[in-house]
Amino acid sequence: MLLQKQTFSGLMLLIVLMLFNACLTDPCNGVFCSETGECIDGICKCEAGFSGENCSSTLAADIAGDYEVFSSCVDSAYLSSISSSSSIDLLTGIKASNMLDLGSIFCWGGVVNSQTGTDLIIFYEDTLSVTDSTQVIYSVSGTGFNDTVNDEIIFDLEYLIDGTALMCRDTFRLDDN
Repeated sequence: MLLQKQTFSGLMLLIVLMLFNACLTDPCNGVFCSETGECIDGICKCEAGFSGENCSSTLAADIAGDYEVFSSCVDSAYLSSISSSSSIDLLTGIKASNMLDLGSIFCWGGVVNSQTGTDLIIFYEDTLSVTDSTQVIYSVSGTGFNDTVNDEIIFDLEYLIDGTALMCRDTFRLDDN
């Protein structure tokens, strides 16, 4: 009789453990993180350079768009476009046009920090022919931060145009038009 009780108790414990384990579900069950991410506790952790709910977007593509720019160096707001630039970096390269509202041929490029996805490093140097006999040499350097809470990108940039330096804070807000 004692052996039957022990066997029955052991069998009941085994059934309870099996039922308990059956209630536990894998939080990654049904979560697809593409080939550029890994599911950890139900959330995709993306490889460097990728982002999004399922890691299928590049960091540069995430911030691409048309922006209204408010600059400490320009009296009124102007429009600029940020696009991804594979010539700078396949996953994190960006290029902005119409710097300081000087026209679409004036642009700068940079990279999105692949570790945080929010920090941006800007660098660019170019020589432009404005007319047949006039050239403008310019460079841009600085940093930026993608403020996802306020939906804006804030850049602290140093523009060097034909030897004249400008320190500007440029705030890019997505253009709703």
